[in-house]
Amino acid sequence: MSTEKERVVSSFAEMIRVKRTETRMSLREVASLAGISHVHVRDIELGKKEPTLTIALRLCEILELNINDLFEAVKTPQP
Repeated sequence: MSTEKERVVSSFAEMIRVKRTETRMSLREVASLAGISHVHVRDIELGKKEPTLTIALRLCEILELNINDLFEAVKTPQP
């Protein structure tokens, strides 16, 4: 992935997947709390779907992530 948008989507997908597995929440649990399907959560985690800002914020709240961390991670130069 090369564009900044792709880096943001990829970083967000990774953050969500890692935090969900760390908290031992299932796709269905996160999806239910977020009001979306488990397939949608899976596709977000795989970088196949781009969440709306509302859904991204909801996922961050559910998983106790700070969305600012995402942008900090993206600002860090990648090798």
